[in-house]
Amino acid sequence: MNSSASVLPYEQTGAFSGLVIDYLNAAPALQSMYHAEPNLNGLRVAVAQRRLHPVNRPLLHDVFKDLYAKQASQKQAENIQSLLSEHTFTICTAHQPNIFSGYLYFVYKILHVIRIAETMKTEMPDLHFVPVYYIGSEDNDLEELGQVKVDGVKMVWQTKQKGAVGRMKVDKALLQLIAQLEGQLGVHPHGAALISVLRESYKEGSTIAAATKALVDHLFSQYGLLVLDADDARLKSVMKPIFTNDLLEHDAHRLVSHVGEEMQHQYKVQVNPREINLFYLIDGLRERIVETNGFYTTESGAIKMTRQEILQLMDDHPECFSPNVVLRALYQESILPDIAFVGGGSEIAYWLELKPMFDHFKVPLPALILRNSFIVAKTEDEQKLKTFGLGITDLFAGEFALIDKYVKTHSSKVLDTENERAAATEMFKGLKVKAAAVDQTLVQHIEALETKLDKKLTDAGKKILRAEKRKFETEKLQLLKLRNKIFPNGTLQERVDNFMPYYAMYGTEFIDMLYNHSLSLEQQFSIIAIS
Repeated sequence: MNSSASVLPYEQTGAFSGLVIDYLNAAPALQSMYHAEPNLNGLRVAVAQRRLHPVNRPLLHDVFKDLYAKQASQKQAENIQSLLSEHTFTICTAHQPNIFSGYLYFVYKILHVIRIAETMKTEMPDLHFVPVYYIGSEDNDLEELGQVKVDGVKMVWQTKQKGAVGRMKVDKALLQLIAQLEGQLGVHPHGAALISVLRESYKEGSTIAAATKALVDHLFSQYGLLVLDADDARLKSVMKPIFTNDLLEHDAHRLVSHVGEEMQHQYKVQVNPREINLFYLIDGLRERIVETNGFYTTESGAIKMTRQEILQLMDDHPECFSPNVVLRALYQESILPDIAFVGGGSEIAYWLELKPMFDHFKVPLPALILRNSFIVAKTEDEQKLKTFGLGITDLFAGEFALIDKYVKTHSSKVLDTENERAAATEMFKGLKVKAAAVDQTLVQHIEALETKLDKKLTDAGKKILRAEKRKFETEKLQLLKLRNKIFPNGTLQERVDNFMPYYAMYGTEFIDMLYNHSLSLEQQFSIIAIS
């Protein structure tokens, strides 16, 4: 596979929120919401902060040793051992255990933390940096996590299991999806290898969390990536003081709510904290805990406990408590010697709201890095666009703007009324001078006429363009087909497609190609052409 890449600033894509763009541009309105900037200097600051707040390294080492007791690459084994040293830090990304990885950006996030770890080792050779993928295994949104789209075909895992998806078991219904994938992708050069990886990862009876870890290890173990499933009583024991505070004092709710109230005037608020940000978690059940009339209960009535009883449960079985999105970030950073978190736009947005909570509990907020984004296009498609006088960057503007640009470029006629509008502006400028000399009150009347004429001229230009577009119907259909291929459903392919069709076609070379083109701290959007 041959490939080449180009980059452009995120703000030129139009695909990211104003908050994210402001964050990347260090807007003053957001600077109070983080400690470390998303650059090399910021990560140096994060290292210094993390040194002041150590984690339980022997405990973390033991958990990883157990997770990798059966098999680990040499780099993984070295990274696990290195966690015992106070000179080792982690670069982390997190994602739920979507079946078969879910979306393309899953792969992009993981490769990004690998790249950043390598960069930091080069920049700070006296320290060691470990890339970590944190499985959000306690998420119970099966409707979202139990489906995947492959080459436009939607596949849904039909299971009756409930509770945390990571604790669910691979069953015959999930194995049937692998059989379906074999029929769909097995014809490609590396299709058989892909199906073999899936079957080795998703073994009947294994948990979805274990299957996800196995799949990720198959793809990335050579880079030393460590996969952490934090659904572990030993790790949750670290959180007893914070979980207890959430049950009794509700500090997280108070602190994060205050940030949301201040932000809502300028940005969309991402996090809506609850008074209690914990779920009750057992096999087959994950339900929000609420306090009513002095008792702690869940919606189904799975528990009804007094304050003393629930605190005893916390002390004896911390694994029965599962943090929601607010406390999960705090949990992650309490157990990892983390200096950077790599997340998507919505993740960065909600992490920015959490700084007061991190400060309150004396847990350092890591540097927040917007994950890498790519468009992967075939060279032949890029060449087809060039025959239209367009490039892939033109596709970001949307279907209407794309067609407008093509028609205006290729039509032999003048398709706008800009000259006429400019002439009208000059005419009205003179009229307003004359009117003001006679009666100042006439100026407002003339301005109203000017606005009315400008609208009519604009509408006339739109009608002329629409009429000319009809002459380019064939080209229009070809362009829209091309755009939908690169922007499926009108959105970034990384939010729709899965890695498997690419892997079936190119094998491990596809992962290697993405690794080679993955940026580190540049914070730019990448366009990759492959042939």
